[in-house]
Amino acid sequence: MAGESDDLYADLRRRPHPADALQRQPPVLLQQFFNSEIDLDRELAARFGAIPLMSQSSFQTTRGRVHHGTAVLASQDGAAGLRIEVDGASRALSFTYTLGSMIGVGFAPPRIGDADRAAFLDTVRAGEELVFLWGPPRWEKDYLIFSPHKYALFVYAFSPRQTEAAARLTNDVSTRLLDWLDTTWR
Repeated sequence: MAGESDDLYADLRRRPHPADALQRQPPVLLQQFFNSEIDLDRELAARFGAIPLMSQSSFQTTRGRVHHGTAVLASQDGAAGLRIEVDGASRALSFTYTLGSMIGVGFAPPRIGDADRAAFLDTVRAGEELVFLWGPPRWEKDYLIFSPHKYALFVYAFSPRQTEAAARLTNDVSTRLLDWLDTTWR
């Protein structure tokens, strides 16, 4: 009997999990965007109706043996926040969206190379199009979409764990964040 259940579990481990097949395909929203069926910017804005505005910011970078940077962005009332951390050695990024000092949801897009980091920052600064922050695994790992607008920069985060978050940055805060990323992450 024990041998039979061992074989059963071995068979289950070999079978692909249904979620694995879904991750290989782009999420429906991205499929529609890639097929030019929707305006992704408009769809994201509709999905997140009341995005908190990050109008406060502070930046800290430590150098030396441990090179690490932390940017803390917050809404005026402090009820919502976005913490961005950079590991200076590996250039790994993490984004943690917080609400009410009670819940924090983290996203860690894959690391990208020097040229891709520079192109990403330059494209976001240009402010003319949606910019994806993702590595070769694309939607199979955490990724972010930056959506520049005249008066704000929207930062949407997605995870294959079916977690999503959004924040809106004032132009002043987004400029300071991009300058900080330029020196800390690039």
